[in-house]
Amino acid sequence: MDDKVLWNIINSHFEQNPQYLVSHHIESYNDFFNKQHTLTDFDTFHIAGTFALEGKLGEAYHANLMRQAQIEWAHEDTFMPWTYPLPFNFITSLLALLPIGPSYLLFSGFSLLSLLGVLRRLTGELFRPCVFLIIPALLVNLNCGQNGLMTAALLGVFCYRY
Repeated sequence: MDDKVLWNIINSHFEQNPQYLVSHHIESYNDFFNKQHTLTDFDTFHIAGTFALEGKLGEAYHANLMRQAQIEWAHEDTFMPWTYPLPFNFITSLLALLPIGPSYLLFSGFSLLSLLGVLRRLTGELFRPCVFLIIPALLVNLNCGQNGLMTAALLGVFCYRY
């Protein structure tokens, strides 16, 4: 399958709704900054990072205390346990130095660019079709701030080096 066929498939989606991605991201952005959203993975990163900066990192690993912090943050009764290894808290504490919005943009932007850079090195001329195939995963990760993009980039570096 050549690039022309792939681009025809992509373009056909946007013929029905030319602003699909733009409107989705603007709505998500507005919900994110107006706190009209459900708890996301990135919210838990920021909460754990804030605990670390306050010298209370152990509270992130204490289910009841983390749950209470998440309820206060999202204004809903939900819970995502903090199970990340201790070294990951170095990253979350750096992210917590910034307000949630810029922190999210930095984390997601860096993760996305890292993944695309590694993918470009691994796939060569098949880069565009590969990106097309992972668009759903990219959108899910970017929408909720999961660490999947960063994880995939690190795995890609490993594959490239070995």
